[in-house]
Amino acid sequence: MSAWGEGVPAINESTWLTMIGSSIYSFEGIGVVLPIMEVTAVPKQFPKILLLVMLTNAVLFTGFGEFCLFVYGAKELEGKPLITMNLPDGPVIYALKAVFSINVIISIALCTLPANIIIEGYMYKRPDTARSFWLINVQRTVILGASVVLCIVLGNTLDKFNSVIGTVTATPVVFMIPCIAHYRLCNPPAWQKAIDGLVVLFALVVLIYCTGFTLWTWNE
Repeated sequence: MSAWGEGVPAINESTWLTMIGSSIYSFEGIGVVLPIMEVTAVPKQFPKILLLVMLTNAVLFTGFGEFCLFVYGAKELEGKPLITMNLPDGPVIYALKAVFSINVIISIALCTLPANIIIEGYMYKRPDTARSFWLINVQRTVILGASVVLCIVLGNTLDKFNSVIGTVTATPVVFMIPCIAHYRLCNPPAWQKAIDGLVVLFALVVLIYCTGFTLWTWNE
């Protein structure tokens, strides 16, 4: 039966707010856009490629989420933090989970690259030495290992943790900082300044309200 069919309960407010934070968290890779653009062969083509990739991701994220919502219903999807945990067993599902795992393994190393570069810039004055090379490898391994342990410890509250991370860290990076930089550096016309201000205000409300509500209902 459809998620909107008769007798199927609607998703409660706590879940909706968690979904908002998780949706913002999907922009986690925004920090690697500029580093990737700097090493591309033809940087002028990068904005077009980035737009196509963002549109494709938006369609895939939205389409897969809506499909699972209509197939399984809101009540079934509220039980576990990841949609893949609610899928039935079968060869296709196993293949889907395997591809998803490979995607996570590859993307997490890419997403942590800017942070690692910043940390290593402060910690190692001469990163070209053999000693620094191995220390950097150990450091990156420890960071990834700590992330894995954290996910295991969080268990069924992983969705709320992602939501809090999304609203606290991704909201400023994705919405607030670009608008503030555009407002201060580009000297845009008045109507663009107004849009920048509205986006910053909206992001601030989302950050405070969604983070606070998720923390308040953490154990629900």
